[in-house]
Amino acid sequence: MAYIFFGLILLFAGISATYLFANGFASETLEILFPAIGAILLSGYLGFKSIYLDAPQPVKFSVSIAVLHDFAHGKIQGMAPHSIQHLPRFNEFRGAELLDTLPLYNAFRQQDISGMLRDVAIVPHSRAVNLIEHFVEYALLRWLCYPDVLVGYTPTQASLLINPGGGGGGSLPMDLLVATPITGGSNNPNPLLQASPLKIPLPKGSKVVRSGDRPIAFQITTPHTTLSFRYSGGGMETIDHPVGKEAERIYSALGLSNTATQVQMLGINIEVTVTQSPFSRHSREAKAEAEWVKPLEGTD
Repeated sequence: MAYIFFGLILLFAGISATYLFANGFASETLEILFPAIGAILLSGYLGFKSIYLDAPQPVKFSVSIAVLHDFAHGKIQGMAPHSIQHLPRFNEFRGAELLDTLPLYNAFRQQDISGMLRDVAIVPHSRAVNLIEHFVEYALLRWLCYPDVLVGYTPTQASLLINPGGGGGGSLPMDLLVATPITGGSNNPNPLLQASPLKIPLPKGSKVVRSGDRPIAFQITTPHTTLSFRYSGGGMETIDHPVGKEAERIYSALGLSNTATQVQMLGINIEVTVTQSPFSRHSREAKAEAEWVKPLEGTD
């Protein structure tokens, strides 16, 4: 339809130019242009309305990530393990599960992780809280590198954006995604990223930029989509003893004694905002990126 419409425009322009030239561009012949100008203005407005005024609003969703902090022994772990079936649900982002193992990575051995996690200074000057925030950010970025959350992945086949011929088992030809380094954050460096840099496979032309002045804040920009992660607040609660059988079961699953002391739960709220380019949102690539974002809203 677009080609037919474009062809009609060219045909009308050619006939009009021929008619005006044949009449020496006399003022009497200019009337033929008035309907065309009106049609062009109307089409321009309708096009602007369709592309920009009717563009979908940015999609926002948030998640709470809970971290169990044992500052007596300098340890952290994510909450809650899958063995605990209770509400509220924590760790909507699967990447938060890495909190249990990240402190054990060989790449981080040179850092005094246990010592910093024993720091109980008043927030916001606590080295422990700062380090936990760095761990959460690193876990989220590392999760975004997982094959099953890459652009174009589906459980049974790859998107047409990645493999026009289709595919099975969710396998992706990675040569069409580019390992994109994480930049920015020079005023707020993450020591974990410095010790073990990450690269997220994204479509060509993408970039990942950390905020320079905010904790757990970074933005992923692809040719058609902007995905922003932002720390939007949280809280801290000291854990002393369970109340009720349900609480005792949770304590047991977490490996806590009923007389646990020097243990606190840190809650971190992450707000995610997804925006697509109004001009190219109907392209095949943009639709594939929209499908990529959907699972991020509820991955557990």
